[in-house]
Amino acid sequence: MDSPIPVDPHSEIVQSTPTWTCIDSNHARDAYGHRCNGGDYQRWRVTAVGTGELGFTVYEIRNKATGLCLDGNRNDEVYTHPCNRGAYQQWAYQPR
Repeated sequence: MDSPIPVDPHSEIVQSTPTWTCIDSNHARDAYGHRCNGGDYQRWRVTAVGTGELGFTVYEIRNKATGLCLDGNRNDEVYTHPCNRGAYQQWAYQPR
């Protein structure tokens, strides 16, 4: 059994329930799934920044280790980039 991941009250771990992997990052601006280890590259500050077009609250997701934000593009690529509050840095949580 894995030991519990320490809790940081100012950041969250974003984890996939089917795979139990966490969103990880690095200084090369990559974002990828990796086995959860509780490190700062897997810790994200999730901040509400407004409401999206479909009425969902949208969030900025900033990496604790790099200070970069989770970003994406029209090619379905996800990576980190300096935070700019642009449309591709706005993320929504939709409960099932």
